Amino acid sequence: MILALGVALLTAACGSVTSGAKEDGSEVSGSALSTELPVNPSVPIGQEIVIPNGTLLVLLLTTPVGSDTSIVEDAVSAELRQSVEIDGRVVLPAGTKVTGSVTGVDGAGRVTGRATIGFRFTSIQAGGEQYDLLTAPISQMVPAAGNEDMATIGIDTDTGALIGGLLSGVDGGVVLATRGEEVRLESGAEVVTELTSSLTVRVPVD
Repeated sequence: MILALGVALLTAACGSVTSGAKEDGSEVSGSALSTELPVNPSVPIGQEIVIPNGTLLVLLLTTPVGSDTSIVEDAVSAELRQSVEIDGRVVLPAGTKVTGSVTGVDGAGRVTGRATIGFRFTSIQAGGEQYDLLTAPISQMVPAAGNEDMATIGIDTDTGALIGGLLSGVDGGVVLATRGEEVRLESGAEVVTELTSSLTVRVPVD
């Protein structure tokens, strides 16, 4: 009987080791055996599309700026008024959010005597992802007497002419308000900039 009991105990012990052993013979705990493998997080599915350098972005401001109300580094936000298409496919739909900051402010009576506000957009949110953005600076100046050109952008002459054509066809054009020779752009004002470097975004697969 004693011999039989010893054999039973030895068999039980061997069985517990076998059930918790790795292939290399080392033991693992019961808790390790019951642990499930972690589930991999879902990976965004989409196609990467390159928006080329020089692409125009027609924007509507969603925050006001002004030579007497803004300071350098103030946040500026806007949204696309017109969608951006590549090969007939909408890559950035109208309403896409962009953000940036004020880059320069000159109040009335300083230096040239004509108030100026400058800003640049540096980030865009598309398809639930945030992308860095490189764009041309935008500058707004109180027009000189008899000069109707209120909006300027740091790009070449041909593109500037195209922008002028775009703005002239929009009711109200660039909404520019002045008070005491200060320059202000209210929320809803239209401005135009262009990409100074290509932008790659992920677009959902149809």
